[in-house]
Amino acid sequence: MKYRPDSRVGEIVREVQQSIENEIYGHSRFQIENFIIGSQPTDYGKYKQCILELRSRIKNRDILIREIDKLETKKEKSDQDVAFTTLPAEECRKLAEHKIALENIDRELYILSDIFNKVKIKIDLSRRDELEIGYWNAKFEQELMYSWMIGGSITTNLVQSILSLPEECSARTKLLGTLKKNKMDIDRIDQSGPDSLSLKE
Repeated sequence: MKYRPDSRVGEIVREVQQSIENEIYGHSRFQIENFIIGSQPTDYGKYKQCILELRSRIKNRDILIREIDKLETKKEKSDQDVAFTTLPAEECRKLAEHKIALENIDRELYILSDIFNKVKIKIDLSRRDELEIGYWNAKFEQELMYSWMIGGSITTNLVQSILSLPEECSARTKLLGTLKKNKMDIDRIDQSGPDSLSLKE
């Protein structure tokens, strides 16, 4: 027997589709400003992240436009030529989804370009080498801080990366200071024996 879907559920689906048709499903300005871009520790880092995000969306936008053009062309042929097969329902659905996705990409591109232009005027790209060092120092310092805040261990990769920074970098200084302190504590415990670990009354 052929399956017949519950008509009541079908009605609910249609109502939901109508109510969410114009809803934004991409990233909000808050998400972009505070998480995607804002998570970077320096203006130069925000600048680089903006470029990455803009390039990604421009690429996806070009792909969507090509797909929309193909489907629109097929739809025009089906509307004008009675001998041409009507555009299948699945392709009609894809066309509608592509248009919504394109609207969301355009909205995100507007937000990102606004952030990009504001960040770009804050940095001097002629000092790119210094900006790179400053970015990685701040990024690793941030990772160190997060590790200490949650009481987690520092990974070998993070230690290696920080020790590869120039000697004057603060992240390197803080890490070496912590490692030195930990070594002194370990040496003190080794010299004092296990009794040194007991709590004093």
